[in-house]
Amino acid sequence: MDVAGDTYSINEEFKQGALKVADDLDLDELDAARIFLEVQDETDSSGRSAITNAIVRFHQRRKHLLDCLCILFRMSVEDEDDDQPDVKAYVQGIVSQIIQTQAGSPTYIKRCFTSMGDIKTWLKVLAEKLSGAAIINQGQQQDVLETIEYQRVSLVKQHEALATLAFYLAKEKNATSADFENVLETLRLADKYDNLLCKPSSNTNLIGSLS
Repeated sequence: MDVAGDTYSINEEFKQGALKVADDLDLDELDAARIFLEVQDETDSSGRSAITNAIVRFHQRRKHLLDCLCILFRMSVEDEDDDQPDVKAYVQGIVSQIIQTQAGSPTYIKRCFTSMGDIKTWLKVLAEKLSGAAIINQGQQQDVLETIEYQRVSLVKQHEALATLAFYLAKEKNATSADFENVLETLRLADKYDNLLCKPSSNTNLIGSLS
């Protein structure tokens, strides 16, 4: 296996672990193997399995990336940096590069909505796994249950971050009436107990920005 220019020989245990990570996270097998390799050194000290550590690291990276994007998007639209116009202009330039899309490609806000839909599907899969793991044997499946719960909480936060990005995109008019209709349709079909629903204040702001 080649990782960052280095060649590694892998045993069957590592191979099966990497395949498990790839399956659980729906990742390319080589990408999963890279993450699985990265967490080998911390597995003994953490007390968790390498598979659990790989899954945690994957979600941590996703959440950190989304948090950084939210900070950049907020800085580009809010007035708190008006006393430093050069900084705000610089950040706006970075954001413009981030959201720029090639002809025929989905807009950035559509990509946010797609990712939010993917997270909702992922949460349903995790709920099914959680139910199955609980039924099989709670004592033996404790690590599995904790890993699923960690993913659930992280995915909800990632969904919230994506909604925040969509809000800032709409606020800067990087959205269309079709995006507004998409939000309304999603809300119309949503279960009233869905924990991914926007808070009323945020939803009002998003609809106002899209209209």
